[in-house]
Amino acid sequence: MIISLIGMGLISSVHFPKLLQWLYHQYHYIDDQLEKKQVQIRLAKTAWLSMLGYILEFCKGAMVPWAIENYVYYTDNLMSICFVVILTLYIWNPLYKFKPRNHDWIVLFSGVLYFLSPVAPLYFLITLGIVLVLTNSLPWAYISAIVVSGIVINTTVISTVYLFYFLTALLPLSLILSIQLYEFHTLRKGTLTALIKR
Repeated sequence: MIISLIGMGLISSVHFPKLLQWLYHQYHYIDDQLEKKQVQIRLAKTAWLSMLGYILEFCKGAMVPWAIENYVYYTDNLMSICFVVILTLYIWNPLYKFKPRNHDWIVLFSGVLYFLSPVAPLYFLITLGIVLVLTNSLPWAYISAIVVSGIVINTTVISTVYLFYFLTALLPLSLILSIQLYEFHTLRKGTLTALIKR
């Protein structure tokens, strides 16, 4: 169990978009140091690397719990710890000085939702988009989408323990949502217009 937790921690600490960007720059650095640039090291553009990185983040959210369920001594407590560890180390990553990322946790969380119920991320993203346009508030859109996802999981999944997993996954997200709600109601941050301006 300890080895499983260490493995989960290491995988969760890897932020694939940042990793791929770093590898991309390292290859360019090596290529610039060559005296004769006979072999050009070429990779996809930065946007494609970011897309690949976020696809890997989604897969991480879905595959790490799946691996725990199928290849490790499975217990409900271990699964709950798995969701908490994955999301906590993603949002407050020690490799990035515990600086919480603003909104890209949605991708990893969608992968977790996919593991719990394949239709849940679809409902999550649709609700997120609709509420975001109607309210112009990212935190309230997140909360509404999370509530709808919980209802979908509760109604589409036979095992009630999956709803318990979903609730434990919300524990690390609750703090960052609270911070975003505070900023929205005091500093007027976290709006759709602010996101578009970025």
